[in-house]
Amino acid sequence: MSDQKVIHEALGAFHNLTGFEAQAEEVRGALGLLETRIGIEHEGATHHLSAYVSPRWTEGDRRASLLMRAQVPGVVAVTRHFTRPQAEALRQDGTAYLDGSGNAFLRLPSLFVLVIGQQNRVRKTARAASPFTAGGLRLLALLLDRPDALRWPLRKTAAWAGVAFGPTSDFVRDLAAAGYVETSGTSRAQTRRWRRLPELLARWAPSYNETLKPKLACARFRALRDWRTLDVESVGGYWSGEAGAERMGLGLVARRPVLYTAAPRSELAARIGLVPDGNGAVEVCRRFWTDPAGEIERDGVAPLPLVYADLLASGDARNLEAASALLALWNETRKPL
Repeated sequence: MSDQKVIHEALGAFHNLTGFEAQAEEVRGALGLLETRIGIEHEGATHHLSAYVSPRWTEGDRRASLLMRAQVPGVVAVTRHFTRPQAEALRQDGTAYLDGSGNAFLRLPSLFVLVIGQQNRVRKTARAASPFTAGGLRLLALLLDRPDALRWPLRKTAAWAGVAFGPTSDFVRDLAAAGYVETSGTSRAQTRRWRRLPELLARWAPSYNETLKPKLACARFRALRDWRTLDVESVGGYWSGEAGAERMGLGLVARRPVLYTAAPRSELAARIGLVPDGNGAVEVCRRFWTDPAGEIERDGVAPLPLVYADLLASGDARNLEAASALLALWNETRKPL
């Protein structure tokens, strides 16, 4: 189900239960990108909130919505149905929410709304095509790191991300259907532009942690010396999470580094001094991108969205603070086309 349909369901249920009028519109945000904003009318005034939308709410979405609140004043979480524990967690966070069953929590100037206990009345539908499959998440990791790559020929994009051409073409269509990409022209001469890019990153990070990362055979290792001195370049390695944030100068001293590498695990001890240890501080995951053209100078750091997602996954307060700083950096440097 598209985000716009999720919002339509939630606003309809909200109006039916409370009588308040609410409208959704797409507006130009600070980066010139389209973002979804919800306006709630009360006593002649309209209160505006930026929507964080996820059809199937997860704990990762809760963390991402908290980070969005640090960047955007006034955020409302929207999904098809919040379970009771999910709704309670959002209220404890102070995050406004609406769902398709009619549950709602809003604390606005001169307006407080709390609707709880509404049962899941959302009709189950056949699963629609989604850009958040494992393959789609691989492509998005690179596209969110390099937004201008959306204009590349699809064969180049596929090779860059290590994904077959056919699924790449399907993925772009899924992005357009979900409202994140605007296309024009013919299939042979197609122009593609981003829409709602910050919202897409916010959706991508928890989806990556829940869908793609478990497939990367991550395991714990112990470094025989300071991880900062390891020659990870010799094994095609890139630091992420806390280590990536430290290398980027975000004021975080890494305690639990994450390393992405394509090298066989059996070679890591002899080549760079990483040995398997279930209690080790270093998490090693299989690198899934290729970047065959060598077009990105990374300085040993994984694609920025991966660093963000790995920080978010920990749930550690200092990592969430670093993730917020990283999100601000991404907003400044990843200019859309």
